[in-house]
Amino acid sequence: MEDQYLLFDKYLNDELSEEELTSFNEKVSSDIEFEKEFLLYKETHNFLKNTIEKEDELASFKKNLNKASNSYFSKPHSTKKGVIFTFAKYAAVLFTIIFAIYMYQTSMEDPSYDSFVTYRSIDITVRNSENELATKAENSFNHKDFKSASKYLYELIQLDENNTEFKLYYGFSLIELNEFQKADNILSSISERNSAYKNTAIWYLSLSKLKQKDYQSCKNILSKIDKNSPEFDLAKPLISKLK
Repeated sequence: MEDQYLLFDKYLNDELSEEELTSFNEKVSSDIEFEKEFLLYKETHNFLKNTIEKEDELASFKKNLNKASNSYFSKPHSTKKGVIFTFAKYAAVLFTIIFAIYMYQTSMEDPSYDSFVTYRSIDITVRNSENELATKAENSFNHKDFKSASKYLYELIQLDENNTEFKLYYGFSLIELNEFQKADNILSSISERNSAYKNTAIWYLSLSKLKQKDYQSCKNILSKIDKNSPEFDLAKPLISKLK
């Protein structure tokens, strides 16, 4: 678990290589438990970032965590017993304190968009293997270049107006660019039709409302997510905060 926390931290600080970033996004897309753990860590990370006033304390915390982790993973098996105990005890106490503070501080705070948004990698070139435009859209989206992604996705929609997948990720890109009216119109249209993208569109639409701090609309939209869908598992922590 410790190395997973370090992986989350590297992702949030843009320290992953292109290959590592692709692998991370694929795991988030395919592993619900991994995604939920990442969301929880991300929310805690954002809390610390916004509430710890002394930057040197946060830097010291990360330095000590990395140092302890490096010691743990670099020791030969025969000498790990004491290191395992020390690191496990250190990590357990540390994260217990962090989550205790987080739960106390955030119990009265409104949820934030940054704490709940996730970036699922998209794969639209499988069905468009000879389409250079689709490749550009996919690469831009997966590397969080949403300005370029929105441009390419818009062009793809002009070529294929019935492609719901293009519209879905175009809508999400627009949320990232704060073009809420256009995003909400597109996602609302998808969410009102029965398709494989219905619940994903509802989830993205709720995130749009969350980013706009329209909490009542966000809550109302979340209630429409199918309880048997993967998106409902993502939505449950947010639903609990909006009660």
